[in-house]
Amino acid sequence: MDDAHVTELIRQFLPAAAETTTRSFGSMLVALLQLPALLDRVRADRTLVPKVVNEGMRWETASQFLARQATIDVEIRGVKIPAGAALSLASGSANRDEEVFDDPDAFDIDRPQKINLGFGAGPHLCLGMQIAKSEMEAILNGLLDLPDLRLDPDTPPPVIVGAQLRGPRVLNVVWG
Repeated sequence: MDDAHVTELIRQFLPAAAETTTRSFGSMLVALLQLPALLDRVRADRTLVPKVVNEGMRWETASQFLARQATIDVEIRGVKIPAGAALSLASGSANRDEEVFDDPDAFDIDRPQKINLGFGAGPHLCLGMQIAKSEMEAILNGLLDLPDLRLDPDTPPPVIVGAQLRGPRVLNVVWG
């Protein structure tokens, strides 16, 4: 690889695991803290942590849209898409497709594992996926060590916001 290619790769990697991982983790934690029985279950059985991370990526995908370009003529559900067409794929919507996921709006770590688009798919699978998952699992395990971790009852409940990059702006918690 020449210097320009290496520089471009570095430019893509630097922000990749920061913004999306932070927002994904925040949204996942919102869901978990709003389900105290599940939080207690995961605290008692840490083997469930990867399932929480996977369901978090499906339930509230940080990056809601993916820009792509069709490389071949294709037809999807009766819609013809010509090669070269610019596409905006709604991964957040796909991850809540009721034809794929039962009760798609529920945060359910026990649902059958299916491909979700939280990290993309196929040749566009996020190169940092394993790092992001490892980071989220480590942070969640650390937080689960805090006794009686819960949403702060003296502050407004967290709200997940954003059209393209989604996550909570504020997540106030207390413990002990």
